[in-house]
Amino acid sequence: MRAMPPGVALAISFLLGSACSGPGSAPDAASDPAPGPPAGSTAAPSADFSTPAVLVAEEILIEGPPGLRDRFAAAQDPARMLYSMKTVEAGLLQEIAARPGAGPVEIRAQLDAWVLLARRRLRILESPDPCPVVVRATGSASWRTPAGETRRGAALRFEGELSPR
Repeated sequence: MRAMPPGVALAISFLLGSACSGPGSAPDAASDPAPGPPAGSTAAPSADFSTPAVLVAEEILIEGPPGLRDRFAAAQDPARMLYSMKTVEAGLLQEIAARPGAGPVEIRAQLDAWVLLARRRLRILESPDPCPVVVRATGSASWRTPAGETRRGAALRFEGELSPR
């Protein structure tokens, strides 16, 4: 029997933990801060993409520097998902979206140690210029680490640097 990859195990534990939460146990979107820097600060909290975490949302957008796509992997199912890659003014844009009429879709991806699960669309934009990595999740967004640290809201934003390899 093959061992389950760590990212999949983390995603399953995240989903089971969410499913086992009773009503009212999760904070509502109104209690989470708006995306962007916390009130009174000048920068967004720093995200460590080398520390395992799971991010689940309707849509996820990842923006980052050259080399970002080398740190990113996504599963593709042509029967249920549409995939596109094109050059835009801001850089190289890859998009995976649920195929219309495909029913519920789970777009799975990995950014370093983070497992990403988008239910509708996942986009990754690699800039030609150096910049921080910004991950934006919208639509019933939830983020969780194995240590139990969580964030939930209608929209979540994370910013950080890619760790050296």
